[in-house]
Amino acid sequence: MVVVVVAAAMLVGCGGGGASYEKAVSKNAIAVARLDANQVLHKSGIYEELLRLTRAKMLSEDMPSELVAIAEDPQNLGIDVEAPVYGFVEAKGGNVFYVAAVAKMGQRA
Repeated sequence: MVVVVVAAAMLVGCGGGGASYEKAVSKNAIAVARLDANQVLHKSGIYEELLRLTRAKMLSEDMPSELVAIAEDPQNLGIDVEAPVYGFVEAKGGNVFYVAAVAKMGQRA
């Protein structure tokens, strides 16, 4: 049995429809996972410490200015880090499956 997995990342901009990026999740998905990393990190109480350590590590090394900008403010990544990310799997027949992730684009990139 041969299984082909194709990984794809889709960033969907929201022109004003709120959570309309969620519509990009395939209606034929056989599995969907929702990850709200922002909520998990804040509820666990490790967000500030993780952010501090990441910034310290990135700033202590000779990092490109783009990565430093992301360490200073994760919104500079271009993804709305406060919105959930959805991963899904869709069967395309036989032993072929597509795996994708959908994230909401941030207001600045």
